[in-house]
Amino acid sequence: IESVSGWCQFFRDAAPRVVATWTTAFDAAGSDGDKLTLLYLASDVLQNSRRKGTEYLTAFGPVLPPRLAAVAPMTTILPPPAPRIPGRAARTQ
Repeated sequence: IESVSGWCQFFRDAAPRVVATWTTAFDAAGSDGDKLTLLYLASDVLQNSRRKGTEYLTAFGPVLPPRLAAVAPMTTILPPPAPRIPGRAARTQ
């Protein structure tokens, strides 16, 4: 993910084309894991490219929210946290 993200950042002038390709790949992804990997890539590109310019923020702006909404139902509810061991908190403080 980091190497592809670095490549995307280097070619930030082509951000609209890169995001169009990302969108096509995301929409064609068959498994939830593939979609999650593409979301990780988008996140890395957005976080690391904002220091250099707003090209990717502008390009991902209209396409990312509907993709996130499509992935949100796939998330699982985490189980409740395990109960605390009595007396443990007192020793760690």
